[in-house]
Amino acid sequence: MGHIMHLLEDANVPDHTRNDTHLPLLSTESPYEGEMAKWNPTIFSISDKIFAEGLKPILLNELGDYFEKIAKYSNNYFFSEDTILSEKYFRPKELFEKVINDRGIEYLFAMGRDKNGDSFPLYKKGKKSS
Repeated sequence: MGHIMHLLEDANVPDHTRNDTHLPLLSTESPYEGEMAKWNPTIFSISDKIFAEGLKPILLNELGDYFEKIAKYSNNYFFSEDTILSEKYFRPKELFEKVINDRGIEYLFAMGRDKNGDSFPLYKKGKKSS
């Protein structure tokens, strides 16, 4: 069961779903995996939010369906470091730009939209110019 859960976790990582090498030994470590490593049950609890909003788990018929659904979501809505605006992938699409304050510094972000039409940051383009 632990091995299956690890593989499902990997299916969430854009580097895995976009064929992007990310070896720590070659200084190509995944920024996504590095950022996500800080989120653990001791500092983050999503269960309270799920319960409060009355959300239900997604139930699929086959184990393979979970891998496919997760991997497609990761591939379609997230870039890996070396696939930003790559012609190899059709999604995600940069639709507009937005200035977002990140720890007191304003950055320009490329924005996309999810399947519900909600906007979200795709990648940081750089500091906001004055």
